[in-house]
Amino acid sequence: MKIVNKHKGIILCVIVFSYFFDFLLSKYDQYIVIKVLNKATKSLFADITSICLIIALCLWTFQKIKNNFFIRNYHFFYAIILIIFYLTIRIYKTDSLLESYLFPKLKYFDILIIFGIIPTILFLKQWAINKNKETVTTNFINDLSVKDINDDILERQHNVLQVAHFIKSNKLSSSIAIGIVGAWGDGKTTFVNRQQKVDIIY
Repeated sequence: MKIVNKHKGIILCVIVFSYFFDFLLSKYDQYIVIKVLNKATKSLFADITSICLIIALCLWTFQKIKNNFFIRNYHFFYAIILIIFYLTIRIYKTDSLLESYLFPKLKYFDILIIFGIIPTILFLKQWAINKNKETVTTNFINDLSVKDINDDILERQHNVLQVAHFIKSNKLSSSIAIGIVGAWGDGKTTFVNRQQKVDIIY
């Protein structure tokens, strides 16, 4: 129920999409195809730009895998929805999609699938690590800070990345102080440890 309540907006959109499929496709033709896509033109420059974008995304993904990038479960959920949306348009509206200049069987729209595949790859890699990891059954819980990102059951990594981004993007000439405040066992040491190890690529 927690997942349903957290993502009720997305779930509602999926339900509406399934019930009003034909109506939404007609609006897609009216507002997207006629007013936008029909005015687009294929070119060698567009193909080169697309290829560079794909290469950049692949390198970014490889770097994230190498750094054990942490991805939340709902990101995988969004990725699946994006893939379903892509497949729907690709199957039912393929004639309205602009084909590539160098590769006629491909459409510029196909780049969208990469934004669904990347979170899926990161999630599956993370799942595989967790599955293969040895688990020790005990009646006691230790008081040690988390050393491995895969043990981050409280999903602190997202907050760690936010703070790291804030620090890296800070342009103030004066100094700043950031306090990590919490009760015993809230994960202050873990947070600081992860903060020291995080490596953000921009």
